[in-house]
Amino acid sequence: MAKLKKSKTKPRSQRSIDEENRRIAAVEAYEKQIARRKEDNKVMGMTVLCLYGLIMAIIAWLIDYMGIVALLSIIVSFIGLRMVKEKSGRNYYACIAGLVLGGLRLITELIPLLSSLGS
Repeated sequence: MAKLKKSKTKPRSQRSIDEENRRIAAVEAYEKQIARRKEDNKVMGMTVLCLYGLIMAIIAWLIDYMGIVALLSIIVSFIGLRMVKEKSGRNYYACIAGLVLGGLRLITELIPLLSSLGS
C-alpha cells in the first residue's frame, strides 16, 4: 500500500489573516456604497418623474393641442405616483397635482372636441 504524501501547506500567519479581514471589510464597504448609490438614483428618478408630471401639467394649461400634453402629464404623474413610497411627501403631492391639473386640462380639451363631433 502506498503512503500518502504530507501536505506542504503552512499554517497562516496572523498578518495574512488580518489582511484578509481588511480586504473583506473593504469589499463589504464598497458593496454598501454601491447599494446606497442605487437607492439614491431610485429616489432621484422618482423625484424627476413627479416633477416632470407637474411641469407637463402646467405646460398643458399654457400650450396644448387636443390634450396630448395633458395626457402625457397624466401618464408620467401616474408612473411617478406608483413609485412613491411615502404618502405624505413633496413628491406625492407633486404627482397628485400633476394628475389633477392634467386631468382637468384633458377634460377641458375633450369637451369641445366631442361636442364638435356630435353636431
